[in-house]
Amino acid sequence: MTKQKAINWEIPPIDQSIRKFERYIRGLGFAESTVIDYLGRARRYLEYCNKSEPTERDAIKFRDRLIDRRLSKSSINNYSFVIKNYHRMIGRPVELPFIKMGEKLPYFFDEHDIQRIFDATTNIKYLSILQIGFFAGLRASEVASLDDSDIDLINKTVRVRSGKNDRDAILYFNDACANTLGLYLERRPRLETNGHSPLFYSNQKKCYGRRMIYNIFRRCKAKAGIDKPGGAHVFFRHSSATLLLKRGCDLLTVKELLRHKDIKTTEKYLHLTDEVKRSKYDKFLKL
Repeated sequence: MTKQKAINWEIPPIDQSIRKFERYIRGLGFAESTVIDYLGRARRYLEYCNKSEPTERDAIKFRDRLIDRRLSKSSINNYSFVIKNYHRMIGRPVELPFIKMGEKLPYFFDEHDIQRIFDATTNIKYLSILQIGFFAGLRASEVASLDDSDIDLINKTVRVRSGKNDRDAILYFNDACANTLGLYLERRPRLETNGHSPLFYSNQKKCYGRRMIYNIFRRCKAKAGIDKPGGAHVFFRHSSATLLLKRGCDLLTVKELLRHKDIKTTEKYLHLTDEVKRSKYDKFLKL
């Protein structure tokens, strides 16, 4: 009789460390989407080091590898932030330099691009996702986290629960978005999961994450034949902010609608309204 191999019931050390790190960063008050992102980065770091208590040399080697792979500055900085917090948790603090971010102007889609994307999106669920994200200026993670109870079709408002910086908010959408959402909700069966009724979920009844929102936008953008750079975040937030300013909305109102903590974040969109500046120049600088 073949001897059965003994089963190892021990939780792998890296998994134990990730669970401990999760408790640690949750204690720092990060939003759920940030916690998920940071745990993924921490796991990739530990798997690269192949140990649960890496050294400062390991941290430097990993960061150098990220640079060699030509990751974006923001991604490298996010990894550095996660690594520094992980090492602080295990009592082995490390110093990793943050890469200075340039003052690059954000991409945006103009009103013609936006309308083309809406017109090309014939899937009512996808159109609902794009419209609520754009007209309410939501982040992809916020769109994915919406429940049925967050939508008020009568008052045309949407509630954001525990958004960035753990802030709740009531935001607005227009009649076109309300009509699309109404049609979507008429067709879509209600789903109850973990005490919630998600507004958007897959055909397999799985709740959406922000990456799925990114993928949906990418497909809709390609279908519309738009090849300029920019993803869901650019569409939902940069483009809506730019259009508001271009049509005369004041900066403070845009700041509040986008829920920026500092008005300097909103001010970067002023550089994008060249058409408005030119029309005012031509109108007022005359002899």
